This record gives sequence, structure tokens and C-alpha cells, in this order.
Amino acid sequence: MSDFAERLEAVAQIARDVRRALIKEEHRIGVIDSVCGTHLEGRWLGTRENFGGLVDATERSAIRIVGKLRRYLAVLTSLSQHDVLNDLMHELESLQKNLPTFRFSDNDGKLVVELQSELDSLRVDIERADCDAQTQKEIEDAREEVAALEQGLLVTGEQIKKLETAPSLTLFSLLLRIVGFLWGTNAAVADNQAELRRLRLQSEQTSGALARSKIRVTTAEYMRETVNTAEVLETIEKIERDLARMAELLDSVWSQAIDMLSQEISNFLTSAQRYKDDPSEETRAELDDASHEVVDSSGLWAQRAYDLEHKYAKAPKYA
Repeated sequence: MSDFAERLEAVAQIARDVRRALIKEEHRIGVIDSVCGTHLEGRWLGTRENFGGLVDATERSAIRIVGKLRRYLAVLTSLSQHDVLNDLMHELESLQKNLPTFRFSDNDGKLVVELQSELDSLRVDIERADCDAQTQKEIEDAREEVAALEQGLLVTGEQIKKLETAPSLTLFSLLLRIVGFLWGTNAAVADNQAELRRLRLQSEQTSGALARSKIRVTTAEYMRETVNTAEVLETIEKIERDLARMAELLDSVWSQAIDMLSQEISNFLTSAQRYKDDPSEETRAELDDASHEVVDSSGLWAQRAYDLEHKYAKAPKYA
């Protein structure tokens, strides 16, 4: 496989990797919004959509370059017909004039810069939100609440146990209640019963609050693990590196195709113009040599047209 084709396949793989990363972190971005009160998810989805737009744009550019290469190959079929040299030169001049408009840096490269700017902005806002500190504080607060409720439940339990084992609640207390009834001293027993009911109700309520607080701890710990902004920031940095590499590869591939073809056409047109200005044996031989050179390279251009179409433009780029 040629280096040209390998670079195109590398770009297609980068596109798959970036799409996968943008999809993977989408849920985590939503969690960060819910925990830290940020509004990042809409922007993240926008970045994902814009990356899809970049990929679509580069695919269209690749197909347009393929069209120019095939047009060039079609023009070459009339090279041997010197009686149509003027028409041939006109076709090649028109093609050469149009080639610079396909430069990556002047077109799709701008989309890469915009995406990197969007990712930089997201990274800054995620760092500013300091979600990890917020989730850690939520965990600590919830754990303190659990400890306080457990201590309160323990104290209430001891009070209940003390009342349950008090003389007023033993079998012997029946006689005392009768005596108390006769002598009007049963009020203390009734007070103990009321206090016991109150403490039992309080214990049930505290147990319920404790269960909820433990759930709060578990939820906060899950949120801390899910949020993990360090991983999100690492993902953003990797996407930015991938975008830079993608731009570098596409710029080199586009330039290689455009610059080499433009130079080849320029060399042929120079020889053709010399022959046209002075149709001597020397200029005719020079034109023949130039014609042989472009014919010899036609296989290369046909292969590059195929690679641009099948190794990149039509290659799957979804994770």
C-alpha cells in the first residue's frame, strides 16, 4: 500500500476515534451539568455535530479532487493528437487554474480551527466548574449526616432499652399500677409509656433518614466516579491532538495531489507552448518527452483517484 493510501486510511481512523470519544463522553457531560449546574451538554452536542460537518466537508472535497483527476486522465487521451493541441492546452490551463481552490488550509482547515476553539472553551469551563471538589464535598457532607444519624439512633436505642427494662414495664409493675390507681400515683407509669412511644417513633424516623442519607452517600460516590472531569479533560486534549493530526494528514494529501498535478500540468504546458511558438524538431521532441511523462504517471493518478474515493471519501467513519 502506498504512503498516500496509508495517510488516507489514517485520517479515516482518526475520524472514527474522534466520533467514538465524542459519543462516549456525552453522558458524563450531562452528569457534570446535573451535579455542577453547568450548561455544557448542548455545546458538546454542537461540537459533535460540527465534527460531523467537518468529516462531510472533507469527503466532498475528496470527491471533487477525484473528479479533477479523472478529468485530467480523460484529457490525456488526446495527447497524441497534435492537431488539437490548442484545445488540449486550454483544458489543462483551465484545470490548473482551478486546482488551488482545493487547498485544505483555505477551506476545510478553517473548520478544524473552529472545532479546536470550541473544545478549548469547553475545557476552560469544565476546569472552572471544579466539579470534582463539589462532588467530594457532597460525599463528606453526606457521610457526616450518616454519622450524626447513627449516633442519634444509638442514643435513642439506649433510651428505649432503659424504659423497656424499667420497673413500670415488668410483671411486678401490675401490682404497683393497682396500688397506684388506688393511691393516685399511676401518672408516672403513663408518662413512661408515652415517652416510650415517642422514642420508638423517633427511632423509626431516624432509621428512615439514615437510609436516605446512605443512599445520598452512594449517589455522591457514583457521581464522583462518573463525573471524573480529569478523564473528560484528557479526552478533550486527545481529540484536539487528533484534530491537529487529521488536519496535518489531509493538508499533506491534498497538497500532494494538487501540487504534483499542478506541476505536471505546468511542465507539459511549458513544452506545449514552446512547440506552439516554434514547431521545430527540438521542441517537438521536448513535447513528446513531456507527453510520455504524463502518460507514464496516469496510472499513479488513477490509483490516487481510487484511494481518495475508497480509502477516504467512502470509507466508514462511524465508531
